[in-house]
Amino acid sequence: MHEQSWKTWAYPSRYGPLLAAFLGILYFQAQYWPFIPRSLPVQPHAQSNALTLPTYDLRPQIAHKLGPYSARYEVHSDISSVVPLGCNVTMINVLQRHGARYPTGKPGKALEATLAKLRNVQDIKEPSLQFIPTFRYHYI
Repeated sequence: MHEQSWKTWAYPSRYGPLLAAFLGILYFQAQYWPFIPRSLPVQPHAQSNALTLPTYDLRPQIAHKLGPYSARYEVHSDISSVVPLGCNVTMINVLQRHGARYPTGKPGKALEATLAKLRNVQDIKEPSLQFIPTFRYHYI
């Protein structure tokens, strides 16, 4: 019997990679086309500096698995976030990835510029975001 090399199977033709890319795009469009992110309707003449959460027409099963590209969402917990009477918060641990832990140089400057913009936001309607104007990141 004649054995074929692995390259024959990996690259059936010079158009194989192009065909794979096309089929991948076609599959993605068929699966997720109805769930394109949409912005909120604009209300003309409405003036507000209110910070709102972004909205997407995505099911939570998809939106919550987009990692850093997912809109911010709250996770339900039966654990109370209220500090017990007589107690003080002395330390908070935050799980972050890679350069977010101790940003330096250009990423640190970009993060500081973003935080400076957020500190100027007034009239925040979303209760879970009302800490933003007083938030300080001390690791830059």
